[in-house]
Amino acid sequence: MSKLMNWIINWIGSGKYFFVEFDGDSAYINCGSDANLEDLHGATGFTVDGWLRIPDEQLEGNTTIASKYDVIAATPWGWYFAVDQGLGILSSMAIYQTIPAASVTIEGMTAGAWAHVLACFNPVDAKLYIAIDGTWSTYSTQNAAVGVIGTDAGIDFLMGAAHNGGDVAGFLTGDIQWLRLSSGVRYEIGEGFTSPDMCPPPDTDGITVEIWALDEGSGIIANATVNNPTNRGAMTDCTWETCVEE
Repeated sequence: MSKLMNWIINWIGSGKYFFVEFDGDSAYINCGSDANLEDLHGATGFTVDGWLRIPDEQLEGNTTIASKYDVIAATPWGWYFAVDQGLGILSSMAIYQTIPAASVTIEGMTAGAWAHVLACFNPVDAKLYIAIDGTWSTYSTQNAAVGVIGTDAGIDFLMGAAHNGGDVAGFLTGDIQWLRLSSGVRYEIGEGFTSPDMCPPPDTDGITVEIWALDEGSGIIANATVNNPTNRGAMTDCTWETCVEE
């Protein structure tokens, strides 16, 4: 059975699937700063993953997929996962007070196509690893973290943007189907893996911190799956679109 036919059956049987469009100017989702989202880049490590599409047209700038990051008094704290909208390459940074963990991929996404993207912080070697569609990337930069964790306590978790002092910046031009945070390294680093389905989003499991299914289809709230309403997101200038799995 084709993916399109499977999607049609699911649509008829259990409702439409949706994704969120981010306009690159002001759209983002703010999911707050509850304690269960804090300092995931610490001792246990973490994984952030979801389905992303960037535009066909070549745009400039490094823009944010997800972040719990801020620049406070000229000092950055927390972590982010970003995409270069012109080259499609992915990058991630987790702040430690001596040297941050930072990785930039050589491989890039294909503009206009959906891809499962993932970044994880491995506490064993204090490095960030990135995968696209189940394949681990190679890197132009990959630094190990050194020092004490730069806490993100009190910093809001954002989709599609990052904090910059009193401002919100780094707005994403693109689409997100769902987004998940996990405790620890979800997939074995260096071993290829099968990406989770785009539609519907995955079920929760023992290491799921939160999933935002982005399946409401209307309104200005993105509900959380694990801790709702605590981690639900307030949407600013986002647009709901109907998802057809490719």
